[in-house]
Order: sequence, then C-alpha cells, then structure tokens
Amino acid sequence: MEIDPTALQQYYQKNFSNYLEILRSMVEINSFTANSQGVNQLGELTAQVFSSLGFQAEFVPSENPSLGKHLFLSRSPGQNTQAIGEDGEKKIKSLALVSLLDTVFPPEEEIQNNFGWRKIGDRIYGPGCVDIKGGTTMIFMILDAIRALAPKVFDEVNWLVCLDASEEVLSNDFASACKRKLPVDTLACLVFEGGTPDPEAIQIVVARKGRATFQVRVNGRSAHAGNYHRQGANAILQLAHTIQEIQSFTDYERRLTFNVGTVTGGTVVNRVPHYAEASVEMRALTPEVFEDGYDRIMALDGGSKRRPKKALPHTSAAIA
Repeated sequence: MEIDPTALQQYYQKNFSNYLEILRSMVEINSFTANSQGVNQLGELTAQVFSSLGFQAEFVPSENPSLGKHLFLSRSPGQNTQAIGEDGEKKIKSLALVSLLDTVFPPEEEIQNNFGWRKIGDRIYGPGCVDIKGGTTMIFMILDAIRALAPKVFDEVNWLVCLDASEEVLSNDFASACKRKLPVDTLACLVFEGGTPDPEAIQIVVARKGRATFQVRVNGRSAHAGNYHRQGANAILQLAHTIQEIQSFTDYERRLTFNVGTVTGGTVVNRVPHYAEASVEMRALTPEVFEDGYDRIMALDGGSKRRPKKALPHTSAAIA
C-alpha cells in the first residue's frame, strides 16, 4: 500500500479538528476501571465513532460483573475483494488493532486535582490523552485515512478493533475473548498504547515488561503497648524492614523494579500489632531477570533459609 505523503498530510490537516473533538469527547468521560458506568459510556461513544467507518459493535461482559464491558469492533471485507492466495482461493487478510477503555484516575481524584481536558500551547492534557484514548483516536485516524486514500486496501482487510474494559487490573478474560474473536491466520495484533517519552529510547514499542504481584504477610506477637510492650513483637516494624529490603532489589540497569503499593496492619494504637501486610509488584523485561527477581523476593519467606536482614525475634514473613 502506497499513499502519497503530501495527500496524507493534507487529509489530516483538513480533518484535524474532527479528530481532536473525538479525543476531547473521550477524555471528558471518566473511565476509571471501577467506574463501570463510565467505561461503558466510553464504549458506546467509541462504537458510535467507528460506525462512521462501517464498523459493527459487539459488547462482551467482563467475567467480573462489577467491571465494564469489553468492546469488539469489526468490519468485514467487501464483496468484491480480489485478494487471491497461492491455492487460487480468495484469501482474507485480518488485522487486529488493540486499545482499551479504562483509565487510572477515579472521578473524585480528577475533580480534586482539576485534571481534565485542557490545551496549553500545542499540547493537550487530560486523563487518557496518551494512555490510551489518544491511541484509540489514532486507530480511527489511520483507518479513516486508508478508507479515503486507499479504498481498495481498506475494503480488502478484515479489520477488528479490540478494546479491553479492565486492562488496568489485568483481567484475563479479555485475552480469552480475543482468542475467540481473532482468525487463526491474523497477520498482526497492533497495540496502540504510547511508549516512554524518552528521546534515547526506542520509539516503537515491540515488547513489554513481565509483571508479578506478591502479598507479604508478617506475623508478630500482640501485647499491651504500655505494661507489656517488651513481650510484643511488632509486625509493622518487621514489615518495614522487609519492605526496605524488597526495594533494594530494584536494579534500573537490569530494568528490574519492585514497587510496594499498599501497606496495612495493626488494629489500635495502644496494642503492639501482631499482623501486617503489603502488596508488591515486580516488573522485568527478560525471563532471566524476572526469574532472578522472583527468587530474591521469595527467599524472604519465613520458611526459607534466608530471612530479611533485620529479622526481629518472634516474627515470621510469608510471601505469596
């Protein structure tokens, strides 16, 4: 497929205000993962936008009923498609374009921080402008230009736009739905999530880090914080030591990161806490580094030979 660059630039300049309005409409809908109503509202808007290109919408409920619906937009090849395979049979070319519907900011946080659509200079700011409502808008822009400037190519392809309703919480049912929807000979699945805005980094993302989550549970010994403080074993204090050691496993040179995301523990302030818990996320780019990071954190389990460097008496840690 060859499209004259000048014609493409002129087409985009002519339709730029329309594309910007589409993005604005999407950004102004709060689609925080847990806000299923907002996620579904964004899905309905997206379906309406792509209907102008001849796409049919199918909504697939999430396995978790509290989450929004996944959206699959499809456009079958035209009846006059002439793509012929080596065996002489008409061959359909299928392409999947992947985006998502949910974003990371709750409605109250957007309001509290006045985080909404705004234009400053030649930049647009707002929740999802890049990740990933901007990506969805880009899919529309690409397909719109192909339809206008290379209509024969547009008509020959079996297009499928797949939008995950719960990507931010890593639900598995979207992947299963994609496998059911995509033809086995699909040429490519292109994900339209923005890369890192680093001029020294690769601008086209061809891989993503692997991710694992862990729960660190520490048991101590409860005691009255006044009369029997000496007899207690503070689970929160032990967890604090363990957290510091986990954070020390981060190695930016090897692109290995650990992040302690939540911490809970204790009951009342006049009692030595007997229990504390933290959730941890690990990310790594290569299988070797991933396995090394996994082994490091699992070695802190109280049942292993190794324990945190500052292991307090009468405490134990379990990693799951």
